[in-house]
Amino acid sequence: ATLPADRYQLDHDNDVKTDVTDDQRSLFMTAQQCKGTTLAPGGKLYPNEYICATDPDDGSSIRFGLNFIGILLFYKNDKVVWSSKKRGDYLVFQEDDAHLVLYSTGNRVAWSSQCFGRGGAKAAEINFGGSSSSRPGLLLVDDNDNDVWFLGTDGSLAGCYPDPKTLLVPPPSKKPAVSPPTKDASVVQDTDPGEQDWDDDDIPINSDGVGIDCSNMRGRAILSTTRRGDPLLTMRFVLRTPKMHPDYPFTRAERTAGGTLTVQLSYEYEGWVALGLSKKGKMVDSEPVICLPNENDVSKYAITRKRVSGIVPRSRQTLADTALSQADGVTECRWAKRLLESGEIPIRTSRSNTFVWAVGNENDLSYHWKRGSVDISFAQCGIKDDVVEVDDVVPKLPRVTPKPRPSPTPQPRPKATPRPSSTPTIGPTDKPTRKPTNKPTDKPVEMKTNRPTLKPTMETEIVEPDVVNNNPGITSFFVMGDAPYNDREMTHWVPRQIEKIPYDADFVFHVGNQMLPASSKCNIMWNMFMRDTALAKSAAPVFITPGENDYVRCRGKIETSDDDVEVAWQNWKDTYLRMDKMWPHPLPVKYHRERPENFSFLLKRTLVISFHMINGPVVDAAEWVERHKSNYEFIKDRLDHHANNYDAVVLLTHAKPTDNHKDFFSRLTFKIVTNSRLKSIPWVYIHGGGKGIYEEEERFLNMKNFLRVQIEGRKRNPINIMIDTTSGGARVKIDRNDKTVWSVCCNPWLEGWAP
Repeated sequence: ATLPADRYQLDHDNDVKTDVTDDQRSLFMTAQQCKGTTLAPGGKLYPNEYICATDPDDGSSIRFGLNFIGILLFYKNDKVVWSSKKRGDYLVFQEDDAHLVLYSTGNRVAWSSQCFGRGGAKAAEINFGGSSSSRPGLLLVDDNDNDVWFLGTDGSLAGCYPDPKTLLVPPPSKKPAVSPPTKDASVVQDTDPGEQDWDDDDIPINSDGVGIDCSNMRGRAILSTTRRGDPLLTMRFVLRTPKMHPDYPFTRAERTAGGTLTVQLSYEYEGWVALGLSKKGKMVDSEPVICLPNENDVSKYAITRKRVSGIVPRSRQTLADTALSQADGVTECRWAKRLLESGEIPIRTSRSNTFVWAVGNENDLSYHWKRGSVDISFAQCGIKDDVVEVDDVVPKLPRVTPKPRPSPTPQPRPKATPRPSSTPTIGPTDKPTRKPTNKPTDKPVEMKTNRPTLKPTMETEIVEPDVVNNNPGITSFFVMGDAPYNDREMTHWVPRQIEKIPYDADFVFHVGNQMLPASSKCNIMWNMFMRDTALAKSAAPVFITPGENDYVRCRGKIETSDDDVEVAWQNWKDTYLRMDKMWPHPLPVKYHRERPENFSFLLKRTLVISFHMINGPVVDAAEWVERHKSNYEFIKDRLDHHANNYDAVVLLTHAKPTDNHKDFFSRLTFKIVTNSRLKSIPWVYIHGGGKGIYEEEERFLNMKNFLRVQIEGRKRNPINIMIDTTSGGARVKIDRNDKTVWSVCCNPWLEGWAP
């Protein structure tokens, strides 16, 4: 049986996901699979699967199961009346004890009914009477016909019958306080950390959700609420300075830094939490403290860009009084931070401080679920910054003189100078300086410094990655694309395609068009769901290139934007740029500095190059021509850089060649035909945009060593491309859904072109 599509009520009164927009709610509307009215012993429910029934009295529809992201929900007439508030991979009715358990990744218990029967299980069924409760609802029954657990259609919960409530899987206990090591030998952890009772409910809250009691310098801030107005994330804090708290046992470093700010975050959910200072109220360039429950870790980080890979731990971990715990679905994290630390944004007592916060819906660090910022000012309490600036806390910079600074020496000194020079040297020094330089050098140094520089070097991205394996071998990769175009393809077909990719594949490539604007409304949530739920299941690293559906055809689809194409393009970049970094892999990937969606790497004497080229429409003719020129320059640079180190070239993009691409292919053709080596090795051009039709064109561009392959995409399995360079040349093998053939083109051992 199939239920009609419905609106996912992720913002209902019992759920904490309150930031879901109407577009996002209707984004993943898909056919719900009804598995009957009963879940048998040992039976399982996966996302989008339910047990369903119709109430004979009032005709209302009832269903119980997992929604598309794995949250356990109970519906009545398509209205959510109860939620587990937990995500999992599958729900099972355990055969041996009539216990209902939601398991997440790694078979960890995310939620359970916490009741078990006498003997084995009999059924988990939607019941309309005859149980210990006369109300309709979901009933768990054991093998002795005992009612074990009951969930009413009004959202009420009852159990355990006939025994008193017994916890089969107890909630997680409080974890011990975390005390990360510190590199500062002068820091001594507080012997009396001053455990707080945080009795601050009487502190009045202003319109910004912040309240401060100046009599004891305590306060609280409600950072986020549910739709019902209940606190979701609460920040409590205590400010201590040596002048206001002379009897407090400050360490030497804390006293020199002017005091400490102790923070406790209470998150009404299980997941990671983060809070930190920001100069402009933005995540990038902020300095958060992140609490990771799975690692039992509370540490300082720096955010360098809008990706998880851009979140890096700071070299000096100086937090004190750290603690992290989860119990009864609530995450609590506490730490004490010095007010002033070298190289970090200071906490000022005489002016406003901007804090940014973020929370996740899982315990491992991932893309944030919700985020925001709050301004907290202690100026209303009439105190001043109590800071003693000494060299070991705030290094004093050289005084500025009216005379011009001397020029750098022509050659770097053989030994490191005791202090950084005022201006960068022309070339990198042989050895790193003992302290970071105040300004970046023009080029990165060859040896890593003992500490990170205060600012990034100017040309870090142009450093060539080391080629890990360029010995002759078989480069095997899989190509898919032009999908998903609807919710069914997103939740069913793409995951199935990914699951069929073997673990020993070198990489996976998606040729773009990962959405249909009419279905997705070009919502970034579609991109994120595709990346984190579908593609993330791949055992091999995944690369992707943009297609026209991903941004150009979004014009008029984003109601909240006046520039749909630009917003959609930014959404694509925020989601997919350098996505391969989600997997630990040895591929020596080189990203294009001008267009970072382009990339290249050399593997087993096969040069792989991906570039941004789409089918159209041509919105901006000047940009179109400039992008084609930039793509060619990138390919030319990669060909020249690796010189004679490759025996085959693979080009990966989205566009099917048309007259709109003549300017690009004319340059590429001239480059190949005027180079004797490039004419003697096989070239393979792989693309999408074929609308479900497979094509294999030999002698592409009238060159006998050039093969063009158009993948089918959509619901068809990814094709396997194998480049064999073990026989002194290169052969191309294509496995198209169990139809494996050696391509005649590009193989001098067969009937193709001569070597």
